Amino acid sequence: MNQFSDRLAAEGLKLRRARPEILQVNVGKLCNLTCVHCHVNAGPKRKEIMTRATIDRIIDWLAKNDLTTAYNDAANAPSTSDKTGVNLGGLDLVPGVYTFSSSAQLTGPLTLSGNGVFIFRIGSTLTTASNSSVLLTNGAQACAVYWQVGSSATLGTSTSFSG
Repeated sequence: MNQFSDRLAAEGLKLRRARPEILQVNVGKLCNLTCVHCHVNAGPKRKEIMTRATIDRIIDWLAKNDLTTAYNDAANAPSTSDKTGVNLGGLDLVPGVYTFSSSAQLTGPLTLSGNGVFIFRIGSTLTTASNSSVLLTNGAQACAVYWQVGSSATLGTSTSFSG
């Protein structure tokens, strides 16, 4: 063990990984001020700036972290309605967590109505028929529709899908 680990153990503390809440990124060392306390030694004479490749890597990391968080949140959200065996086609649903213990089917229009989050947690497969659709009304937004599918999703031709 190292000194840091020894000190933690002596204090009865344990380090654990947690979801990042803050990410501080210095985009360069060019700054209009010269401060003696600056931890990156930035100033008006410095010209170094972050490369586009580094910016892209940070954005990719943030996107992956957000995707993992969204997936885990959807997986752990308590069900508000078990729709196992129910065809989504022709339904008009309000925000909620809709669960299917196995497969789910959409054979027609599914209307999502209202401002809020829609989570569809499907145990195995999602299959849509040709020309099926997910319609958003009364404040429903695609960015608030999440589909967590256990194995695979097959979208029929000309399906209009949201989420």
